[in-house]
Amino acid sequence: MKRVNKLIFFIVLSIFCLMACSLETYRGNKDIVIEDALEYLASNKCDGRLVGTKGNKLAEEYIADKFKEFGLDTFDERHYVPYEQKTVTIDESKVCLELENGKKFIYGKNFVEAKIKNENIMLPIYKNDEGVDCIILTSNNANEYLDNEHVKGVLVLKEDLQRAAPSTMKIGNKNVFSINKGTYESLKKCVGQHLKMSMVYKQNKETVNNVVGILPGKDRGKAIIITAHLDHAGSIGDSIYRGALDNCSGVAVMLDIASKLSEYYKNGKIPSRDLIFCAVNGEETNLKGSYKISKALSEKYSNVIDINLDCVGEKGTDEIIIDYIGTKEVEQMCREMVDVLDHNNIKSKYISNYGISDHISFGDSILISTGFNFDIIHKTKDTLDQVDSDWMKTISYNICEFLKQFSQKDKSKIVKTQTQFDNDREIDIELEKLKFGEYKFINNNDRPFYIAKLNTNGTLNDINTHFDDKFTFIPQVIENKALSDCGVNASRSVYYNSPKPEEYQMDKVYRRDNIINDVVGLYLTYGCDDEPRIYVNMHMYLKDSSLEMQLSEEINTYGNNKDTININDNTLYKLIRDESDLMDNLIYTKEDEKAKYILTIQGCVIEEKSNKDIEKFIEEYNIEKVFDEFIRSLMK
Repeated sequence: MKRVNKLIFFIVLSIFCLMACSLETYRGNKDIVIEDALEYLASNKCDGRLVGTKGNKLAEEYIADKFKEFGLDTFDERHYVPYEQKTVTIDESKVCLELENGKKFIYGKNFVEAKIKNENIMLPIYKNDEGVDCIILTSNNANEYLDNEHVKGVLVLKEDLQRAAPSTMKIGNKNVFSINKGTYESLKKCVGQHLKMSMVYKQNKETVNNVVGILPGKDRGKAIIITAHLDHAGSIGDSIYRGALDNCSGVAVMLDIASKLSEYYKNGKIPSRDLIFCAVNGEETNLKGSYKISKALSEKYSNVIDINLDCVGEKGTDEIIIDYIGTKEVEQMCREMVDVLDHNNIKSKYISNYGISDHISFGDSILISTGFNFDIIHKTKDTLDQVDSDWMKTISYNICEFLKQFSQKDKSKIVKTQTQFDNDREIDIELEKLKFGEYKFINNNDRPFYIAKLNTNGTLNDINTHFDDKFTFIPQVIENKALSDCGVNASRSVYYNSPKPEEYQMDKVYRRDNIINDVVGLYLTYGCDDEPRIYVNMHMYLKDSSLEMQLSEEINTYGNNKDTININDNTLYKLIRDESDLMDNLIYTKEDEKAKYILTIQGCVIEEKSNKDIEKFIEEYNIEKVFDEFIRSLMK
């Protein structure tokens, strides 16, 4: 599942880029890797690959066998990297929606669960709150009824049933079922009649696996990991959520890349750093698998960059979407990837904060997709006829070319112009020497090159040490969840009022004066490990920076015509609730003559909560005051 816009990250688009090298033809006999993977993973046998099920285990085994076939190294002597995860198993035989006259509706065909509670009720159906215990039938948002004491269950119209994976995130104070149009029309004629509505499930703790294969590199302390999630939404009866696009496609492309590069790096050729291929589990249940593998890799590697493949190769698309999070190195990798695509006449574009997938679990990461099309994904129609294997081969081919080029930069046949610099290992080494807030100019291909370390994260004390206690207003605890991470992006000088090289000595380290003026974003995470988290992000966008204004408009225009919450009759929050029961997003905007300021809140305090609950949260934790203090700290 794609939890769209859960986090809003600031993307810096700098001015340097790298020309692509010429293509090289692969010679291998593994031309059907993609087709074979698609067919198996979307089969009846894998049964929708819901985490913790037999079908999910079969998908793990298939991928591990492929890694073994390609000759990839193991992780700690196995291709499996196990972790524990809470799962929810629904007893389909006891899920019921039945009128008092005996008319039954079929689970999986006429309705699916949206929120769940172990409960069996028999109550009248009404379209509005009548002041008595009832089940509400609605074509609008179900959230307004979640805290209504008389409403014991909700049936909400969905034109095309869409299912999220059963998980603890679905557990609520009452059952909410999504129903199709035919069921809605039938029930509308039965308003006032009694309806039986029941749900039975149990929670378990399962050991599941991420599946990992490794091509060892020259530098065993650094790695690029190519990820794609193998799990999906499972099945209900004969209705299988095959997830061909989401995400058989990503796994198939990942396997194809592994196959091609394992052939290429034979006979003495070695990548510059470890190349790790990982089919992650638990993406559909809050990114559990990618979070676990990210932690495991951080203990083995000093630097890990993730390239995540999710929904790649939808039939009828012709453009690759690229989103990224992280450092200057990751930004430059995106530039180089786009150059390879441009060189081969493949359309691509950056979309800031495009979507949530496993790349979010990594500090430095790139998301590659051809689009999260919610007309297809998480529906039973997400079958093999929705994807184009030839298009997927093209994507795989170009990613391989990029990875080869990245690994062998010093041997690349690159055509340089005056504005195109080689972001080689020297820059990486020099950047690693700098502390937060420091910068310098180095000679790169006979031209001065500005490098600076302008992002930092840690505890609140760490952050306040860097900023002379400017951020003491940040609450340490919200909703009994402690502040677990505090991050600051202070990279404005990369593209706005950058230092002029002629005014500085080459190779001398300088420190940004008043680095508070360079802050564009503050990122707060409350809660840790497997518990539901809260994310509070605050951004400042200068009005005389066209780039920052463009980014602020992308955020402001997202979710038009969505719910609004009015606090104290004068403060309007935009509440974006995805129609597919995905992660909700609360946005609040202020501005003055100098800048626009945008606050976003995501996580368990927003998701599936009623507007009243959200209003209470905002007021109880003085969210507006915290935001105002953030603005004042930057104005100073």
